[in-house]
Amino acid sequence: METGGNDYDNFFGFRFNTHNARAGMDYQPNARTTIGISANAIVNDGLVRSDSRAQSFDPDEKMTGHFNTLGNNDLHRRNYSVNGNFRRQLDTLGRELTADLDYARFGSWEYQNYQTSYLDLNNTPRVPIFACLATSAAIWISIPQRWITCILWPHWA
Repeated sequence: METGGNDYDNFFGFRFNTHNARAGMDYQPNARTTIGISANAIVNDGLVRSDSRAQSFDPDEKMTGHFNTLGNNDLHRRNYSVNGNFRRQLDTLGRELTADLDYARFGSWEYQNYQTSYLDLNNTPRVPIFACLATSAAIWISIPQRWITCILWPHWA
């Protein structure tokens, strides 16, 4: 038994803004001692836009309606690190006393918004047969004149 299908037309636009910086210095108060510091930063902001349009067909390949999904992803990444180091030559045999301290921090957050409109052949809103699929991500499905919201966390799926 054939069930019909969908014909998709997907568009995705990506824009990223990335900055990398690194700085460091060493200080030698005398010939046997070195004190150093370095810092690194990576900042990345991205914007992903999507526009997906689909036509639905019955088993006889007659169009039954369509649905459109608009998506916006606003993502941010931050990576910072600092290093401090110390070296002291103790004697002429090559023995040294050293210390190295590191701190790093990574931050990541993202906002996702997807809105799907289901329409019949007359562009009248209709409710989908299913509202949510089992997934470990949050799903927000909106339909004009009626809202269906489903949130599934990994331990529920």
